[in-house]
Amino acid sequence: MTWRSASPTAFSISLGQHARALGATARLVGGFHGISTFTQRTPPAFRAVAEARTRAGLHGLDHAFFFGDTDRQYAIDTYDLDPARTSLFRFGIDTAFWTPAPAADDGRDGVVSPPESDPSRDYATLLAAHSKPRCAS
Repeated sequence: MTWRSASPTAFSISLGQHARALGATARLVGGFHGISTFTQRTPPAFRAVAEARTRAGLHGLDHAFFFGDTDRQYAIDTYDLDPARTSLFRFGIDTAFWTPAPAADDGRDGVVSPPESDPSRDYATLLAAHSKPRCAS
């Protein structure tokens, strides 16, 4: 099966699947963001294969890190990972830069743009939040 995603999750799963070919001296660490929905985005006809390959990939890694508690716990529960071989990599938000808009700002004076195209993004809510976008001149 060929993964159609360039995501870190797909790369890390692939890395784990090829652990034996890389030799015993390599220590493999994979990072995961969105693994709790990764196989659900696979077409139903291929879902069982995707889940088996995900399990094999995770178990081929020496360590797996996750960007969120939900993904980590999902992987531990679903794929029988040893919690000692997992960790969280917390990344934060620069709150000095990303601050709430002033109360007087109704949010309609700028452009809203998602950072990337992702089929799991909730674009309907994004568009509803900014129903009448205008570009500043």
